[in-house]
Amino acid sequence: MIHPEDRPRVQERFREHILKDRAEEHETTQYRLRRADGGYVWVEAVGLSVRDERGFAKRFIASIRDISERRAEEEKRLTEQRRLDLVVRAAQVGIVDWDGRTRETFYSPRFREMLGYAPDADTSGWPDYFRGLIHPEDRERVTRRWQAFILGKGPEGPHGEYYSPEQYRLKRADGSYIWIQASGVAVRDEKGFVLRWIAAISDITENRRQEEALHQSVRLREEVERMSRHDLKTPLNAIIAVPRLLREGRRLSEDERELLSIVERAGYRILNLVNLSLDLFRMEQGRYTFRPQAIDIADLTEKVVADLESQAATKGVSIVIDRAPEAVHARGEELLCYSMLANLLKNAVEASPEGGTVTVTIESDRGALVRVHNAGAVPESVRESFFEKYSTAGKPEGMGLGTYSALLMARVQEGNITMETSAEAGTTLTVQLAEAGAELAAAGTSSAGARAATRAAELPALDVLVVDDDEFNRLVMRRYLPSPPLGVEMAVNGRAALDALRRKRFDFVFLDLEMPVMSGYEAAERIRKLEKEIGRKPSTLVAFSSNDDEVSIRRALAAGCDHYLTKPAGRETLRRILAGEPQASVAADKAAAAAGPSDPVEVDADLRPTLPAFFLSRREALDEIGAALARGDRLAARRLAHKLAGSFSLYGFKWAAAECRALERSVAAGTPQALVARLDAVKKHLDTARLEFVDTSIPAA
Repeated sequence: MIHPEDRPRVQERFREHILKDRAEEHETTQYRLRRADGGYVWVEAVGLSVRDERGFAKRFIASIRDISERRAEEEKRLTEQRRLDLVVRAAQVGIVDWDGRTRETFYSPRFREMLGYAPDADTSGWPDYFRGLIHPEDRERVTRRWQAFILGKGPEGPHGEYYSPEQYRLKRADGSYIWIQASGVAVRDEKGFVLRWIAAISDITENRRQEEALHQSVRLREEVERMSRHDLKTPLNAIIAVPRLLREGRRLSEDERELLSIVERAGYRILNLVNLSLDLFRMEQGRYTFRPQAIDIADLTEKVVADLESQAATKGVSIVIDRAPEAVHARGEELLCYSMLANLLKNAVEASPEGGTVTVTIESDRGALVRVHNAGAVPESVRESFFEKYSTAGKPEGMGLGTYSALLMARVQEGNITMETSAEAGTTLTVQLAEAGAELAAAGTSSAGARAATRAAELPALDVLVVDDDEFNRLVMRRYLPSPPLGVEMAVNGRAALDALRRKRFDFVFLDLEMPVMSGYEAAERIRKLEKEIGRKPSTLVAFSSNDDEVSIRRALAAGCDHYLTKPAGRETLRRILAGEPQASVAADKAAAAAGPSDPVEVDADLRPTLPAFFLSRREALDEIGAALARGDRLAARRLAHKLAGSFSLYGFKWAAAECRALERSVAAGTPQALVARLDAVKKHLDTARLEFVDTSIPAA
C-alpha cells in the first residue's frame, strides 16, 4: 500500500524499530498510501509496540492521520520560498531580519557580501547596526526616523507596516562605505508593537556615483552658460549704447535715426534672448525672482508689432491693435511681457490664413487684459496639450516652446493665459495680468521725475575708477560719466585697479566681475583689505556686471561691494548712484537687515484703521505659504513670500519684509524645517510687534 518511492525508507525504519531499538514508541513517520482509485494520500503514522519479557514485539498498533492538505500547504509555501530566494538572488538584494522581542538580527548571505564579508561569515560579533554600521553623518537621521516608525510615531502611523525607501551609507569590512537603499515591512501586534521587521537592502553606490556625475555635468553646463551669457552680453551692451551716444552727440537725418534705431532694437532683441535662455530654466525650477514694474501694455504691444510687421507682411497678414482709451498698466517685467506677447503674436501670424488679420485687444478688466485673435483654428490633435512643452503641429522645424514659455512667463508674473478655439470663431488667447498698484505707478512716476531732476542737477566733483576688461564698455562708461566735474580713470582688471588705488583714493569704483588676471570679486576683497591696512576712508564699490543671478549678487555684496548694477544700466542710473541715491533694492535689504524682530515698528498713523484687516490677511498669506510648502508647491510659496515682503515694507515692518525676502530667495533650495521655522518667526513677530504710529502728513502753511 505504501508508495514505491517511500517504501524503502518506511520499511527500513520499521524493521529497525521492531528488531533493534526495542523501544515501545515508534517515531512519527510521513509517507503516501495508495487509495482505492489508484491515487495516493499523504499520511502521518504514530506507532506503539507491545513487547514480551524478551523484548519481542508481539503487537504493533499505529494511528494513521490524513495530512494531504497540510502537505499541500507546506509544499506551496516551500515553492514560494524557493521563488522568493531566486528573486532575491537575482535582484542582488540583501535581507536584514530583526526580531522585536529578542532584539536579534539576521543578515542574509547577500547582505554580508555587500559589506565585503564571506556569504557564510559569522555575524554574532558584528556591532550594533545603527551605531556600528551606519555612516556617522547619516546615523542621527536614520535612527530618528526608524525609532519613530518602530514606536508608531512616524508619518506611517501607529499601525503602519511599510517603511518607505531611505538612502544612507553602510560601513564595509575594509572601512570604506557603500550607498544603500533600505525599505522594509513590519509585523505588529494588536497594540502596534513591532514583533518583526524585515528590510530589503540594495547597493546603489554606482547609481549615486552616476547621479553625482550628472549633477556635476549640470553645474558645468550652468557655469558654461553663465560665462557664455557674459561674453555675449559684453559686446551687446556696447552695440546698444553706441546708437544712444551718436544720437546725443550730433544732429542726425531721419534715415540715420532709423538705422540707429534698427541697430538698437536688434541689440535689445538679442540681449533679451540671452537673458531668457537661463531665466526660463529658473522659472521651471521655481527659482526665478519676479521684480514687478508698472508696464504700459499698449506701448509695449506696439513695439512687438513693429518688430513683427515684416514677418506678417510675407503672408499678407495685418496686425491691428484695439487699445483702451485709458492707459493700462500691468504689474510685470518689461522683458518678460515683451517676450510673452512676441511668442503669442508670432504664433497668431503663423496660424492666420493668408491675407488675414490678427487683432490685439487691450483693456482693463480686473487687471490688465490682452486678447490675441486670429481666424485660424488650433488642430484637434494639440488642443488638449496646447500649452505643454514640445507641443506643436504643422511646423516641421517648430520646437513647441512658444506657448509653453509664454504661459510660464505669465504665471511667474502672477498671471495666466487661456485659449479658446473653433473653426467658426477662430482662436483667441487671453492674457490676464494684475494691474500695477499705486506703489508701482508712483515708483514709475517718481523715477521719471528723478531722471529729469538728475539731468538738471550738477554732480559733485568726484574721483571715479572704472574697472572693465572690455574696451567698448570702458568707452561707453567714459561717455556716460561727465568729466568734469568727475575725474575718471580706467583699469583693465582687478590687479590694475589695486595698483591705481594704492596711488590714490577714489570716491567710486565701478567693478566688472568677470575679468582675466583678477576678477572683480577678488578685487573687492583686496580693496577692502587695503583700506583697513592703510586706514583710508572706504571707497564706494559698485559691482557692474552682465550677470543678474542671485548667486552673483550675493557673492559681490559679500566680497565688499556696496551696490550691484546689471548691464546695461542707463546714464541716469549711474548719476543717481554718484549723487548718493542708493539702489532701492540694496538699500532696502540693508535697512531691513539692520532691523531686529524686537525693534518697534513705525507705522504711518493714517494706516491705523486698516491694521486689523492687514494683520488678518498677512497671517492668512503666511498660512498659505505653509500649505504650499507642505504640498511641495515651492513656486507658489515664493510668489506669496514676494508679495508679503512688499506689503510689509509699505507698512513699515522692516524685519518681517527682510525675512520674507530671505524666504523668497531660499524657498527653492531650503529645507522644509528651515523654511517653516522662518515662517513661524514672522508669525510670532506679528503677534508681539510693538507699534509706534508716526504722523507723516505735511503740515499746513
